Amino acid sequence: MAEHNLLRKYFGFFFTVSLLACVTTYNMYNLTSYESIESFSNPVLQEIGFASFVNSYYPPIIELARQNPEVSLQFPGLPLDLDIKGRDIANLSEEEASRYFIARLIRAVYREPGGLDLPPEAEERFGPLILVTRVFNYRTHELLRVITLVLIAVTMVFLFSFVYLSPRFKKFTGPGIALVAVGLPLCASIYLSRIVMNKMLAQEGISLVVLEAVKSVISRVQIGYLVLLLLGFTLIIIGKAGEVMFRNRGIDQGERLK
Repeated sequence: MAEHNLLRKYFGFFFTVSLLACVTTYNMYNLTSYESIESFSNPVLQEIGFASFVNSYYPPIIELARQNPEVSLQFPGLPLDLDIKGRDIANLSEEEASRYFIARLIRAVYREPGGLDLPPEAEERFGPLILVTRVFNYRTHELLRVITLVLIAVTMVFLFSFVYLSPRFKKFTGPGIALVAVGLPLCASIYLSRIVMNKMLAQEGISLVVLEAVKSVISRVQIGYLVLLLLGFTLIIIGKAGEVMFRNRGIDQGERLK
């Protein structure tokens, strides 16, 4: 019996550790997705004046696009294939064309973060985007997907073993406690995010657009931990309620036998 309980505790510990690793890699997987990078990079590029930079080239580019719909458009000073044909922007307004170029630029850099040989003026302008995609890029995203799937499989093995060895309603409370333990970083992340946001607000030159981009990134992480906490507390409540009901049922049956 003692060996059984010890084995159950071991599997509970390994389940908690593997779940923590799984959640961490899953959060990184989400943060390195194209949608996340675009939602963060787009307002940042707008803030550093890239939109006005694109607009300055709008008249000659749109004229070329309308004259030759099949021409492949290359952005001046940027040796990167954005996969834009003349027909794609021929009927777009200046603002719409700017947004389209920015979206294609983010996608191209996200796909090929290490294959850029930029001139000094382009390096200075696109530096923030290149820096972000050195780590948060498509290759990293795919690697994290594989790691996450492996960790999910390992976590499920530990969870099954932990539940199998747990008696009665501890099959609920045990995993519930593990989920709450892994979800506790939510409290720390909320506190740290407030510190970061307050410091950024105190800095001069940082606009609300950039702050909102940072805020959206933080909220993506916090939602996952919130789900874990809610699920963990739900399992604990179910387990404790079951234990109370089972205990009361045992008392009632004992009184009847008397």
